Amino acid sequence: MLVAVDAGNTRIKFASVEADRITARTELASQPAPSVKRIVQTLADLTRGLGGDHAPEPRIAVCSVVPRLSDVLRSAISRYLPGAAITWISAECDIGLALALAQPHTLGADRLANAVAAADAFGSPVIAVGCGTATTLTVVNARLELVGGAIAPGPELQARTLAEGTGLLPFVSLPATAWPTIDAIGDDTVKAIRSGVVYGAAGGIDRLIHQAREELEANAPVVLTGGYAPTLSPLIRLKHTVDADLTMKGIRIIADRDLRRP
Repeated sequence: MLVAVDAGNTRIKFASVEADRITARTELASQPAPSVKRIVQTLADLTRGLGGDHAPEPRIAVCSVVPRLSDVLRSAISRYLPGAAITWISAECDIGLALALAQPHTLGADRLANAVAAADAFGSPVIAVGCGTATTLTVVNARLELVGGAIAPGPELQARTLAEGTGLLPFVSLPATAWPTIDAIGDDTVKAIRSGVVYGAAGGIDRLIHQAREELEANAPVVLTGGYAPTLSPLIRLKHTVDADLTMKGIRIIADRDLRRP
């Protein structure tokens, strides 16, 4: 059994994976950072009773884009499963893709996992879009090379920046739920901010996909993931699919490849 951990800026997601199936999942808020004790209890709750009494100790794979959370997770895992084999997702892993990047070590672990899972599901070329605290576009070309992409502020970060950088504009919460319709012409300030942020984010994704396809010279398939994918998907005009578990799938694939390394 594999315990996959996806530590992002907003949430830490935990999943137990057997073969290629997620059998249990839970999550914690990233802010404030949970204590080592809380993470140990979360791991215990997640793995309790899975695989039977004689099941081997689970492997652990961690995808983290928050260094302070990486430190807490490392301490918690060493306390709960001191002998466990751990894969830390990074550019040093065997991901099955060539990294055609100027600085591969700076690529976020979540983008690595998304690219791997997208290429596994759709072949290449392919475009993976992460819709979270940041909006990320990660591109794999026809030669199975991860060639880069784009990073922009996500919807909530845009809304917070408006509130923090202006004197009168309020912070407008943006629930990560599907909005099939939203008026572009807001008749009050809150609605105007919500319109600008949500349509701006969706339109930005459309434009980035269009430009990436032009540069690839291919009509690459697109897959969205992340907390804001359900919100933005109905507003994105270009054809795409949504996979809420894309990052977890990529973590599992990379962990399996890491296990087979000599």
